[in-house]
Amino acid sequence: MTTIPFDIKDPYWAKIHPGMMNRIKHRLILVRHGESESNVELTTTGLTTEFNIDHKLTDIGKEQSHDVATFLHKKGIDSIDRIEISPLYRAVQTALPCLKDCFGTDQIVNFGLREKYSKTAYACDIPLRDNVFVRHINFDSETMHSGRWWIREPDIDFEKRVNTLMDSWKTIGTVDERKQTLVFTHSQLISQLLSTDKSFHLANGSISVIDIDENNHLNVHMANYTAHLRIPTGMHTCIF
Repeated sequence: MTTIPFDIKDPYWAKIHPGMMNRIKHRLILVRHGESESNVELTTTGLTTEFNIDHKLTDIGKEQSHDVATFLHKKGIDSIDRIEISPLYRAVQTALPCLKDCFGTDQIVNFGLREKYSKTAYACDIPLRDNVFVRHINFDSETMHSGRWWIREPDIDFEKRVNTLMDSWKTIGTVDERKQTLVFTHSQLISQLLSTDKSFHLANGSISVIDIDENNHLNVHMANYTAHLRIPTGMHTCIF
């Protein structure tokens, strides 16, 4: 049985194969953050005006972050072109093991990757404390005050934000110079990217893959993959 290569830069992806309508130019590898304190407490981030709610990973979440790094290293993480990370600390912590393996890769804190907040306010410290980031993008100075940022976001604004993210990713790569971006973000945002009209559960530490083809069509190649985790959920899809 021939294994389909995970690395989008492999010569395999230079051609159209059965089941493919067009050639691929950009692969998005989407990682949901590892288990956080709020996941254990069954609280929803963003439902409070308290300022100390940028939850950290649990010990299990830290294990999951290393499991993600191990899996991607085996699949050729050295060929990652850029890493984009939500500014929320649970996503930053999940990314850290991968960042150590990709020191020369363009590493970006993208404020557009933050989770959706459905009620009054949200605040978190900018994650410069880890001293691993090259630059920030999508930084809205109007949301900043004394090192913290606040968001209130209706559904329509959240959808626009996600669409803006995807529009930016569609400008990256060509079929002759294929790119791949590793993204550390949150369940609601990944769910919105995978399907615009519904949401579904994504496990902590899960990996999903969306391929953008030469006509800017999206192809969900892998969703909620968890077999790489020490304690997989047993519910995942993957063709690799």
